[in-house]
Amino acid sequence: MIISLVFFLESSVQVVWQTELICSVCCSDTLPSFCLAPMRFLNIAGVLLLAFLSIHCTPSSGELPVPPDGWVGIEGKWWMEGVDTVRAFRDLESLRSMGLYEEEVLAANASVARRSGIAKERLIIAVKQSLIPLFRNDPEHIDSLFTLYVAPKLDQADLSQNLGDLASTFKKDGYKSLRNHYREPRKALEVGTDIPLAYPDSLKNNNIGGRVSMQVRLNREGMPEAIQLLESVHPVLDALAMEATSKLEWSPAYVMENGRWKPESAWIRFSISYRSG
Repeated sequence: MIISLVFFLESSVQVVWQTELICSVCCSDTLPSFCLAPMRFLNIAGVLLLAFLSIHCTPSSGELPVPPDGWVGIEGKWWMEGVDTVRAFRDLESLRSMGLYEEEVLAANASVARRSGIAKERLIIAVKQSLIPLFRNDPEHIDSLFTLYVAPKLDQADLSQNLGDLASTFKKDGYKSLRNHYREPRKALEVGTDIPLAYPDSLKNNNIGGRVSMQVRLNREGMPEAIQLLESVHPVLDALAMEATSKLEWSPAYVMENGRWKPESAWIRFSISYRSG
């Protein structure tokens, strides 16, 4: 549509320019100057509109990909029809946005924390922060497992030591403990190998590229059911990355329940890079 509009405007400007040229040559003695004014106005207006379209529209980059059949998309969010969008598009940026700590606990300094008896709570939060990629998979479930299997081990900590050093010490052991009861999703297909990824020449040749980051909600089969754009590169590349992601598959998250691994829905963060040049 944009290409057709540009072609029409280019043709119209050329016709106006040629008509003005003929009139100015052949009828300059008989045609009043005010008759040429509308032609000149149309000429200038057409040129300005063409300049605007060339700056703000990118027809050579192709039309923006649309969500696949059965999906809905708007403003950097794609989701399958029927999905609970309030839950699917949760803010998982920080422990605070997940509702997993009280701000005043973390704000207290070390000496105040020891005097007020909240030093252990501060250590718990610090260890959770070191494991935040795992918490983003399923905040409430991981938090309940942390309370059962990791927090009790922190009773052994010497709370007079540096908080960061303590968090690093307990991070590895905490991850192992959680992995005994929870397995995060794993990619089953690869972009570029199993799933084609388009990269328009008009963007690649102009060194337009970068990393498109997304948050993806997976169902119990490991299939994407909601995709949220976190870091944008270019509208066309963003949409192409989301289109490719909608076709990917993951091994789903698994939770140990009654001695058996049970698949569960989860969130993951995923990036696609466009390297130009």
